[in-house]
Amino acid sequence: MKIGIPTEIKPMEGWVGFVPKACAELVKDADYQASVYDVDGVTHFCVTNMPGAVPKSASQALSAAMMPYLNRLVSADWRSDALLKRAVNISGGELIHPVLREQYLRN
Repeated sequence: MKIGIPTEIKPMEGWVGFVPKACAELVKDADYQASVYDVDGVTHFCVTNMPGAVPKSASQALSAAMMPYLNRLVSADWRSDALLKRAVNISGGELIHPVLREQYLRN
């Protein structure tokens, strides 16, 4: 699914989506005073650089969201974590992600 294609964005009860402004095709010019609007039953919140408007809160939220992954990543057995194994691209100075290795280390 491509995020931002008008025919693919439909209301989904209980779901909230976040699409950076530069990526969305349904985005209207908006500012903090008029930041919420409806398109085909989907409520959009769109302002440029929302985290930049609240840098301390945004940094705290991002840090809190990353901590569980960072704690797992610094453990000696991070390679046994299926999510991290798929997410890590470089380890010990070597390109380890199989898709990237194929792309960039072809002979």
